[in-house]
Amino acid sequence: MQQPVEFHNFFSDIVDPMPADKSAMGGLPTAGFQYCEALTAASAHGYYVFPPCDATIRWDGDRFEMQMTDGWQRFSQVTLSEESLASWHRAAPPEHQDRLPPFLQRFFIPDTIQVFTGLFVTAAPGWAIKVRPIANVRGNSRFLIYEAIVEADLFKPVPLFVNIKALSIDAVFDFERFTPFLQIEPVQKDAYRKALAKTVHPGREDDASQFPWDGLKETTRIFSGDASSLELGVYKKRVRAAQRSNDA
Repeated sequence: MQQPVEFHNFFSDIVDPMPADKSAMGGLPTAGFQYCEALTAASAHGYYVFPPCDATIRWDGDRFEMQMTDGWQRFSQVTLSEESLASWHRAAPPEHQDRLPPFLQRFFIPDTIQVFTGLFVTAAPGWAIKVRPIANVRGNSRFLIYEAIVEADLFKPVPLFVNIKALSIDAVFDFERFTPFLQIEPVQKDAYRKALAKTVHPGREDDASQFPWDGLKETTRIFSGDASSLELGVYKKRVRAAQRSNDA
């Protein structure tokens, strides 16, 4: 079965995307990991994407700088490694030799920089990708990674990049090529293009008898002082049983 999203990696020195981890790279609390299916499902949704190389950048309040062996140096853009450039030139047709985006590029907004992961993405009809920070992992508090949804079925092959905003002067951001910094989630376009939810008002404008009261004892837990009365992992058991039934 063909996957709805494909990552295209031309470069042997860039780490391939990997399935996201339900433990959020080992950072979830043990109780959350063991009992909270909702938490682990969100953590494991999609794929981790890695930076194309190691780099340290800083926003000095006016321009972005990169840490070099002789100190900080301002830049307008930074290309991928020589090895990556050579790989691209070997694979790309002559008319596309100069179409490889830079690794880092100044944005038209002064405190924001565009980061290219080195990957290209295509999607099957009806599918898009959501680009976001890694779920349930505390990132760099001095930078904001903007989230985006890209319709990679229409605009393809789309270079996978992200915009990062500095939130304070002298904010430093480290890119480590073996540490993921983005999570890419395949999403069906109908999920955000159409109105899929509504709000009702039981007991006010709507009939309260239509509320699913029968399930309330299972979905809510009221602690009465006796810990033995609290059954843990009820939601997880229900979801796992449904999954087994669907797979059968």
